[in-house]
Amino acid sequence: MLTIYRSNKAEWLAEILGQELRLNPPEITEEVNIIVSTWPSSRWLGERLSIINNINALVKYPFPGTYLKRLVKRIIGIDPNEKDPWEKNHLVWTILEVLPELKKEEEAEIIRSWLEKSANENEKINVNSWDLANNIAEIYDDYILYRPEIIKQWLSKKAKKTSRENSVNNNIIWQEILFNFLYKKINKDPFCIQVEKAIQRLKKDDISKLDYPKNLYIYGISSLAPLQIDLIQAFSKVINIKIYLISPCNDLWQRCEARRLQFRKTWNTPPDRQWLLESPRLEAFLGRMGAEFQQLLEGSGEYQLGNRNEEDIFSLTADIATNKGNKPSLLEQLQQELLSTKNESILTKEKTDKSLLFLKSPGKYRQVELIRDHILQLLANDKELQPRDILIMTPQIDSYAPIITSVFNNIDHDTTHLPWVITDRNQENKVGLIHFILNLLEISTSRLTASIFENLLTNPAFQKQQNISIDEVSNITQSLQSAGFTWGLDSSERFGEETHSLCWCLERFLLGLVLPNDPINGISNISPYSDNISTIEFIKAWGILSKLCNYIDALRSSRSCKEWIKLITSLVKDLFGDGGEWAWEEQQLLTIVNSWGLITENCELEIDCLVVKDIITKALSSTNGKFGHRTGKITISALEPMRAIPHQIIIVMGLESRTFPRIDNRRSFNLLERKRKLGDPNQYDKDRYSLLEAIISTRQNLLLSWNSKDEKTGEDLEPPSPIQQWLDYLKIKLRANTLQDILIDPPANPLDHFNFIKTENSQIMSCDMKNLEARKWLEKAIPTKGVSLALPIKWKEINVRELKSYSFEKTKEWLLNPQIAWLKENEIQSKEFVNLIEDNDSLELSELEKYKLLNYRLENSDLRKINHRKNNSNYWEENFSGKGIFPPKGSGLIEEDILEERWNNLISAIYATGEITKKFIKLQDLEGEFYFGGQNLIQIEIGSLKYKTLMKGWLNHLYLSANSSFNSKTLIISKKIDYSKKIIYEVSKEIHPINTQEATKILTEIHLLAAAGRKNCWPIPPESGLSYALAINEKNKNEEYLFQKKWEGDLYRQGERESLTMELCFGKECKASTFLDVKSFKDVLMSLYEPLLKNIN
Repeated sequence: MLTIYRSNKAEWLAEILGQELRLNPPEITEEVNIIVSTWPSSRWLGERLSIINNINALVKYPFPGTYLKRLVKRIIGIDPNEKDPWEKNHLVWTILEVLPELKKEEEAEIIRSWLEKSANENEKINVNSWDLANNIAEIYDDYILYRPEIIKQWLSKKAKKTSRENSVNNNIIWQEILFNFLYKKINKDPFCIQVEKAIQRLKKDDISKLDYPKNLYIYGISSLAPLQIDLIQAFSKVINIKIYLISPCNDLWQRCEARRLQFRKTWNTPPDRQWLLESPRLEAFLGRMGAEFQQLLEGSGEYQLGNRNEEDIFSLTADIATNKGNKPSLLEQLQQELLSTKNESILTKEKTDKSLLFLKSPGKYRQVELIRDHILQLLANDKELQPRDILIMTPQIDSYAPIITSVFNNIDHDTTHLPWVITDRNQENKVGLIHFILNLLEISTSRLTASIFENLLTNPAFQKQQNISIDEVSNITQSLQSAGFTWGLDSSERFGEETHSLCWCLERFLLGLVLPNDPINGISNISPYSDNISTIEFIKAWGILSKLCNYIDALRSSRSCKEWIKLITSLVKDLFGDGGEWAWEEQQLLTIVNSWGLITENCELEIDCLVVKDIITKALSSTNGKFGHRTGKITISALEPMRAIPHQIIIVMGLESRTFPRIDNRRSFNLLERKRKLGDPNQYDKDRYSLLEAIISTRQNLLLSWNSKDEKTGEDLEPPSPIQQWLDYLKIKLRANTLQDILIDPPANPLDHFNFIKTENSQIMSCDMKNLEARKWLEKAIPTKGVSLALPIKWKEINVRELKSYSFEKTKEWLLNPQIAWLKENEIQSKEFVNLIEDNDSLELSELEKYKLLNYRLENSDLRKINHRKNNSNYWEENFSGKGIFPPKGSGLIEEDILEERWNNLISAIYATGEITKKFIKLQDLEGEFYFGGQNLIQIEIGSLKYKTLMKGWLNHLYLSANSSFNSKTLIISKKIDYSKKIIYEVSKEIHPINTQEATKILTEIHLLAAAGRKNCWPIPPESGLSYALAINEKNKNEEYLFQKKWEGDLYRQGERESLTMELCFGKECKASTFLDVKSFKDVLMSLYEPLLKNIN
């Protein structure tokens, strides 16, 4: 017996099913099977049955494909628990085994040429071969379900003799040959052949002794393959089958019956244009999939072996509202209009009716903001409305998930409670244990870089289970970078060059534990490294890093499925133990791996790790819709799982015109693409039908939203075609001005004042208190000013009597960095910390790196003895070999030559000053070793002359002159600016001898300036001020131009104003005129520089 109940209310169908189970209860141990299409449907239906019957035990909710296969096996005498080798997860492995045999066939030229281009050298299964096998498995899966006649023809002996002669399409020939190879190897019938045998047995044989259920319930299914429908109709001979069909109208069923009588043998062709035009308008452009399904259910009667009964229970929602004394809402009128075939009906809408709204949103982020505000308003206006009554669906759940997380969490949790949950997300996008394993598999097939490796270490599941903090991960990353790691696991990945690889760095760490931080004699490519690493930290880091290195190396090798399963199991247990907070992810992953092992138990093919990743990813995607539904929170899900479940509020968002409705992406050799037949799977029709299901599933308010602006170009985007057709339909059915009330066109700016003012048109008022506060500040129209701490410029000198005491160190600190000292005095940090991770080997040293290397050699050399060393060109190799500082191979040798040339030039300039001596000076405020050239003090600058170097030499010169018998010159040696790019060192400045009395006086003046500079910001930028002062001293009359050039910069050099310190003090993009236009500028500047200029040349 086949009974079909149709209704536009899912609750009524659930009530009928519940009462059926109550009035005709199953036996105490009997299992009740209710076929559903999605996991959420089973959860919802289970809740409804529990409410109706107060119990819901021994009820299972299988999916149609799985259950019908088991049922067919029972009828034809096969163990229902036996795995189906024709399922695509199993079939793909058989295809991989048979492909080499297929390649030998003359007709398989297409496959042979493709495999030759993409296959590995050792005939191992790479990701290209895997994709091909998967695609073939998918099309065979489609043929078995949707083209059984093709399968029967391929397996027919007569067809085998004539098909190659008659067919000219190579895509058909090789598919037929391969299918027969598979059939021979598997030696079991595919599902379509089993169905044919089962139906024949149902027609002819007595199957009363077989084990089959007495009752079968099918709830909420909106599409099935024709083969499955034929099977259900045949099973109605022996099983009492009840189908509970959620349908927008009963007219479709009647129209399908009339169509069958009209077209007779051609009844199963898809609905044509004329039929669609005759249908109710909403049904015409949204309901094609439902129409085809009902048309298939009507069928030709060929397989209807049992009696048939039909019951319609439709809700006239508008009439119900009228009988209750209410005016029917626009949504209720639309729901009832679907039941009528009359096109003359006119829809009405009250001004306050918000039951159906269309949101034209300017951008994804703004769309989510508006939807959040809409939900908050609905909850505020209806105190009985609960979060569980609200459903948000989108076809782009993965792309919208991070935006939803950001926006829905951006509320005041002290005043607003908005519980929500995102379901159906891809497990790859959830950072956790599985995400780490998938990343590790991905990394193992690509170039391992320092930034990718850092990303791996920052995984929270890995950190928690390995007991390392985020600070420890940061230290590990910095240590690896300092030790020279840029990219590559070892020398094999770096084409034989071991330096800068991860394993090379780890060896440096290990050597650093037991050896000094110097190159090892006889080993040129590695030296110990122990900077800033304690023994305890090293042991912990070494254990973690060495494990990862070993596993990455192991994952890079192809291996059999059995070996892969052992490796992944051991990897998970080793790195994550019991899983901790992620134990459920660990269990899920191991279950997937073990299931894969059962499928490939006899498979000896070797596969690479990208294939393993794809296997795990596909297995995860099959469980995406299992969790997170019906939690009592606002549910945010993909479009398919929840669309037929009734909710008070339904919001369909993310309907982008470029991606909705979605289109099937089938391979060109899929025969389903050649000719469409009734019941063929079609994502385009499925997406359209989901809008129709949203209409009948909404009980209070329906909102449909799309993105109307391209976020990159700003151009307007049209609504998706079904939305545009719907709006055009409503324009006809409603008065022209009424359409404005249901189409919301909000401002793009969330701070626009229209978001906070009630207007006559439909709108979504902003509920964001932060935005409201910001809007109020904008309304105040407070004049803005440049952000700076030292403007307007002011300077107040300190009298000697006000200076109680002074410190030479504090004076030195201020003189070398006047603005930084002032900021520090006001407890403001002006240093910038940027730890960029280098992923590439440099082919040359930067000027800063050369400066540091030369400065290191200078600080660690005794200049008195250097001139006696001849041909010390091996210094760089002896001291820096194996540290990864120099570029590899020939580039490093070139850099060594450049540095050696600069070093020799510098030494020549130093020795040109006279005999080099080193004296240890110990005075009250000045202590240290100083070099002298003859009687003159030497101050050496590796780079060009800088303010800091000159002032340091000037201060030392004054202090020695004031507090000792020193009465000679101070020579500043620095790099000469040569536009021919040749580096020459010379004495760039000479500070003349100065007597004790004058030196003391100048020191006192500097102390006064330093004291004043700690209270008020020194209004002269150091480098720019020096350029101005030197220009005055040289009397070239372009001092203002030189100041501006140094301060603002030009095409070739960055200006001094770009530094964070200068931006804090004088504002961003501060002009040179800000200083030059101040009357006292020159006087203040000369108060510091005039004594220096008088004593320098």
